[in-house]
Amino acid sequence: MSNKAVEKKWEEPVDDSTEETIAEEFRFKPHRLERVQPGIKKVGVHLYLDEDVLAHFQQIAQGDGAPAWQTLVNQVLRKAVEQKGTETLTGKATAEIETIVSSEPFVSAVADRIADRVADKLKRKTIKKAA
Repeated sequence: MSNKAVEKKWEEPVDDSTEETIAEEFRFKPHRLERVQPGIKKVGVHLYLDEDVLAHFQQIAQGDGAPAWQTLVNQVLRKAVEQKGTETLTGKATAEIETIVSSEPFVSAVADRIADRVADKLKRKTIKKAA
């Protein structure tokens, strides 16, 4: 191994907001460095969203001065929590579930599936005993 000193070359900082060789998507955007509110800890999560919902937030995030789409989703969720909108959503979902569960076609479809599964299990048991 060589003990040569590595020559360090000073390069002037580049203003990447106007540098033409840097793709727009990789340019530094200071507005995206939003300060986190004191006392609030960010937690990484893996979340599945509908494609159209994700596309909506990503489209908004492409605007000048707009925060990242993840920040937008967080802001919308925070507003819903602060407005106690989750209670309304839960109540609405419960009402929809009750409507579906009490419908005759749904109950018949569930009963048919249960009957098919029970019949399949009985057939398997009969085949095992015969063998």
